[in-house]
Amino acid sequence: MPESQQYVFHARVVDAIETVYPARLPEHWDALAYHAFRGKVWDKAVRYLCDAGDRALRVVLSNGEAAEFLRRQALSAL
Repeated sequence: MPESQQYVFHARVVDAIETVYPARLPEHWDALAYHAFRGKVWDKAVRYLCDAGDRALRVVLSNGEAAEFLRRQALSAL
Protein backbone atom coordinates (compact mmCIF):
# COMPACT_ATOMS: atom_id res chain seq x y z
CA MET A 1 0.00 0.00 0.00
CA PRO A 2 1.49 3.39 -0.93
CA GLU A 3 2.39 5.67 1.95
CA SER A 4 -0.32 8.19 1.11
CA GLN A 5 -2.95 5.46 1.26
CA GLN A 6 -1.61 4.36 4.65
CA TYR A 7 -2.27 7.84 6.05
CA VAL A 8 -5.83 7.70 4.78
CA PHE A 9 -6.32 4.18 6.18
CA HIS A 10 -5.15 5.18 9.66
CA ALA A 11 -7.23 8.36 9.63
CA ARG A 12 -10.30 6.32 8.70
CA VAL A 13 -9.65 3.91 11.55
CA VAL A 14 -9.73 6.89 13.95
CA ASP A 15 -13.02 8.05 12.46
CA ALA A 16 -14.46 4.54 12.70
CA ILE A 17 -13.53 4.10 16.36
CA GLU A 18 -14.93 7.52 17.23
CA THR A 19 -18.16 6.70 15.38
CA VAL A 20 -18.68 3.19 16.75
CA TYR A 21 -17.60 3.88 20.36
CA PRO A 22 -18.38 7.55 21.07
CA ALA A 23 -19.24 6.92 24.73
CA ARG A 24 -16.28 4.58 25.31
CA LEU A 25 -13.35 6.49 23.79
CA PRO A 26 -11.12 6.16 26.90
CA GLU A 27 -11.09 2.40 26.35
CA HIS A 28 -9.59 3.03 22.92
CA TRP A 29 -7.16 5.88 23.60
CA ASP A 30 -4.12 3.72 22.80
CA ALA A 31 -5.49 2.63 19.43
CA LEU A 32 -6.77 6.12 18.67
CA ALA A 33 -3.36 7.61 19.51
CA TYR A 34 -1.57 5.08 17.32
CA HIS A 35 -3.83 5.50 14.31
CA ALA A 36 -4.11 9.28 14.61
CA PHE A 37 -0.32 9.57 14.74
CA ARG A 38 0.15 7.22 11.78
CA GLY A 39 -2.64 8.96 9.89
CA LYS A 40 -1.07 12.38 10.52
CA VAL A 41 -4.27 13.63 12.11
CA TRP A 42 -2.19 15.87 14.34
CA ASP A 43 -4.87 17.50 16.48
CA LYS A 44 -6.34 14.13 17.42
CA ALA A 45 -2.89 12.55 17.75
CA VAL A 46 -1.89 15.14 20.35
CA ARG A 47 -5.12 14.74 22.29
CA TYR A 48 -5.16 10.93 22.31
CA LEU A 49 -1.42 10.58 22.96
CA CYS A 50 -1.74 12.90 25.95
CA ASP A 51 -4.85 11.08 27.19
CA ALA A 52 -3.15 7.69 26.85
CA GLY A 53 0.01 9.02 28.50
CA ASP A 54 -1.92 10.52 31.40
CA ARG A 55 -3.78 7.26 31.91
CA ALA A 56 -0.52 5.32 31.86
CA LEU A 57 0.83 7.61 34.55
CA ARG A 58 -2.26 7.24 36.71
CA VAL A 59 -2.74 3.51 36.29
CA VAL A 60 0.84 2.31 36.48
CA LEU A 61 3.10 4.90 38.03
CA SER A 62 6.09 2.61 37.59
CA ASN A 63 5.51 2.67 33.84
CA GLY A 64 6.84 6.20 33.46
CA GLU A 65 8.90 5.26 30.40
CA ALA A 66 5.82 4.32 28.37
CA ALA A 67 4.01 7.48 29.40
CA GLU A 68 7.02 9.61 28.55
CA PHE A 69 7.28 7.92 25.15
CA LEU A 70 3.66 8.80 24.40
CA ARG A 71 4.22 12.38 25.53
CA ARG A 72 7.29 12.67 23.26
CA GLN A 73 5.21 11.43 20.33
CA ALA A 74 2.53 13.99 21.19
CA LEU A 75 5.14 16.74 21.20
CA SER A 76 6.52 15.61 17.87
CA ALA A 77 2.99 15.61 16.46
CA LEU A 78 2.65 19.23 17.50
